Amino acid sequence: KTYLEADGCFKEKLRNVELYQLYVRLANSAVGQHLDSRKQATLALILQEYKNGGVHLGTEDKARLQQLEKRIGELTTRFLTNVDSAVASLAVHVTDENRLEGIAGQQQGQMRSVAQAAKLSGWVIACDEANFTHVLKFAKDRSLREQVYRAYHLQGVSDDPALDNGEVIRELVELRNEKARLLGFEDHVQLSVQTKSIGTVARLEAFLQSLEDRMKPAMSAARGTIEPHAAAHGIDTLEPWDIEYLYANALSSESLLSEATMQEYFTFEVVVAALREMARRLF
Repeated sequence: KTYLEADGCFKEKLRNVELYQLYVRLANSAVGQHLDSRKQATLALILQEYKNGGVHLGTEDKARLQQLEKRIGELTTRFLTNVDSAVASLAVHVTDENRLEGIAGQQQGQMRSVAQAAKLSGWVIACDEANFTHVLKFAKDRSLREQVYRAYHLQGVSDDPALDNGEVIRELVELRNEKARLLGFEDHVQLSVQTKSIGTVARLEAFLQSLEDRMKPAMSAARGTIEPHAAAHGIDTLEPWDIEYLYANALSSESLLSEATMQEYFTFEVVVAALREMARRLF
């Protein structure tokens, strides 16, 4: 609530016509014309913020803009809350230690602590990004990798309408597009790129296309690296939960120490202590 109130105050400032006119006077004055390039760029950004904030709108449209922004803020908070609640509700409970083969001891310890906190036996894998990344990369049990993969990608999906983000996303898209049109833009994407260095939707699309063109060869080469390892692990058809595991194994077979082994030496406590010592020496 505090964040929403602060955000609302900031947006209200951007609809202050008198303040906006002062910035315009500065930009058009002799002082503004002789500012250095960085200050002129900053002034141009401020003027753009005011325009995007609805300073040019009439009273009725400003009121509607406030309603839209309030509802968008509420829906954004609800979206994130639904995702956060899913991390715990979609946790994977493991009772067979053999299924954890390949997972670092420190990570297993954290999973056991989560289980103990929930008064459960064995280990609990909360479906957050850290566990998702680690399990998919190191867990030898393919069924566990699949289980964690599917659970992670079900965040925000629920049979309970209050916890499902499908309707939240639909309404967010509609309201953001309405806000953009109210401010004189074609859609939310066009409004969004105004505040980013890419500048225009056309440049954004061109950038994404060039990125795809450059990444495809690298992705094909990476797939070629792991495919020979699939058969050795009894995998006939590659699935999304196999890629990181096979790639990690392909790399570890070419090096003396695997990443999992290295993690046993570079534990969180050791790394933090080393960083503190480095900071002490530097400063």
